Amino acid sequence: MSNRKTRFKTYLIEISVVVFGILMAFQLNECSSDNKQQKLIQSHLDYLKEETQINQINLKYALISAEKNLKKIDTIFTLLDGKTDLKNINRLSFEILNAGYLYVRKNAYNSLINSGDIRFIGSFDRKKDIINMYEYYSWTQSMDDGNRNSFLTDFFPYVKKNFDLVGGSIQDEKVYFSKEFSNYLSTYRHTLKLKIDKFKQCKKEIGKFLKTFESK
Repeated sequence: MSNRKTRFKTYLIEISVVVFGILMAFQLNECSSDNKQQKLIQSHLDYLKEETQINQINLKYALISAEKNLKKIDTIFTLLDGKTDLKNINRLSFEILNAGYLYVRKNAYNSLINSGDIRFIGSFDRKKDIINMYEYYSWTQSMDDGNRNSFLTDFFPYVKKNFDLVGGSIQDEKVYFSKEFSNYLSTYRHTLKLKIDKFKQCKKEIGKFLKTFESK
């Protein structure tokens, strides 16, 4: 009887050791998995930060270019009112053909979303901030596209048809003082102003995003 009790106790101890070992293995595996997830998320976040900083630089130079074009368009309108300086009207009209374009990188964001790893980000606010930032990029690019469409469908075709694109020589004054030219130039200016305003807003959003990014 005593031997049976002893064997039973030994059996219980062995079972307990096995169960404890299994639980420890699960725990270690879970900790290892959590560490891997945290490292993975940190890699995504570092990539997002780097990408945001690049987009910030791209936006800065796109904004500078757009503001220069806006000043040139306003100068053209001033010269049109004077009805004399055809040389500078012609020159500035060629210069604003460089419409510019905002390039927004989204590789880091697409990697985070398409991999499904965004689910491992514990903070709901951080997820929301990331998604909202890239939605704002899309909104900003839509304003950029609107300006580009106005340029490509109205202003550029008029210049292509009526200006000397090869030699850049001054044309008959009716080319510059036509209602059609003024209307196309005005539409180009209007969409350009909208784009500039959106660029400035996006610049602020990027600054807030990076600041929030550092604090979390």
